[in-house]
Amino acid sequence: DYAAYATFMKNVVKHYNVDLAVGKKITYWEVWNEPADDIDGKFTKEQYIEFTKTVAAAMKQVDPTIKIVAPAMAFADLGNAGWLQASATQTNDVVDVLSWHNYARHDATAQDRLDSMEGPYYTDVVTVETNPTFSSPTGKKYGAAITEYNMSGQSLADGDDNKFRSNYNATFAASAFIYATKAHADFFNFYLLAQGGPNTLGILDHNTNWAPYKPYYAFHLFGNHTGERLVTATGNQTRMDYLASKSSDGKTLFVIVVNKDVANTQTASIQLPEKY
Repeated sequence: DYAAYATFMKNVVKHYNVDLAVGKKITYWEVWNEPADDIDGKFTKEQYIEFTKTVAAAMKQVDPTIKIVAPAMAFADLGNAGWLQASATQTNDVVDVLSWHNYARHDATAQDRLDSMEGPYYTDVVTVETNPTFSSPTGKKYGAAITEYNMSGQSLADGDDNKFRSNYNATFAASAFIYATKAHADFFNFYLLAQGGPNTLGILDHNTNWAPYKPYYAFHLFGNHTGERLVTATGNQTRMDYLASKSSDGKTLFVIVVNKDVANTQTASIQLPEKY
């Protein structure tokens, strides 16, 4: 009953964005999660489009400033007639950001996995942001967001799932973050902070007073050493990623460098503009 659910969501938006239940508005609202999967409540693509049009339109009646995020697909379904294209072209412009999940390759060697990150975390984002096939019939352009990523959602090919909690996953997370930032993704969400059971995707240990695993420190690094403005930079190594930024007042320059060569240290030169 899409209309009944739309009424429910209108009241949810009112609770948070009109009544300000948590003191400030919520801007981004993602429509369902992995709608093609049974575990989350399975839709056909056509059903999901009708659901989104009905529910999102009702939500925007309460607060027209919210941003609707869809379709939260479990993979980058960017092909013709895919879920992202349908969300862009068939939802009467109620969607604002196109979203999907990407857990990268799990069937490759450790080095191959790191070498193949530009496509899923940079090229796909730029494609959704710029390719005309992801515009609405009225010409509306969309933002892009990967709302779940990690080095893999499954066991790795070498069977060493300890890599999830090692410098290796920290390197993966940092490199992916750099690519998505350079692609100007609207947002980019790592999955996840902590999780019980045998799953090793979390970066905090819920069994020992939430102690951080090594990948946590990649986020600590970016959170404390990244400015508000990106600075263009070039480097001379293929297995090295870097992000240059400056503070909003222009007084502090930050450069983060990530070595993706699993076997070797590297020496690199990074060229910044004379006036940054």
